[in-house]
Amino acid sequence: MSTKLPPKEGAAIWAKFQRAYLARTGSTLKKMDEPERLGPKAFHGRPPDRGTDEPEKLSEHDFVEDRLYRLVRQALEADAITLHRAAKILDRSLAEMRELTASWVMG
Repeated sequence: MSTKLPPKEGAAIWAKFQRAYLARTGSTLKKMDEPERLGPKAFHGRPPDRGTDEPEKLSEHDFVEDRLYRLVRQALEADAITLHRAAKILDRSLAEMRELTASWVMG
């Protein structure tokens, strides 16, 4: 859940943070800077994948639902399964499945 601040309040917080950071480090931050980048120790001695310096990276398991959706669509387009079966696999009603397939641009 994200709480959006009014623009003036957000700007005041950013200015306060900038002043504190400047006093502590002697330099300011741009909006794209990361103040305390994680070092190699954060990755238990292993280099992060794909050049990221974040401990949590996306893996194939993050896309299981997307993969299932894609496979069901491919099976439907190849006439390998029925619309009713596709709806059951994706846990949708037949009406929802009809609406979904109507939105697809067949290529």
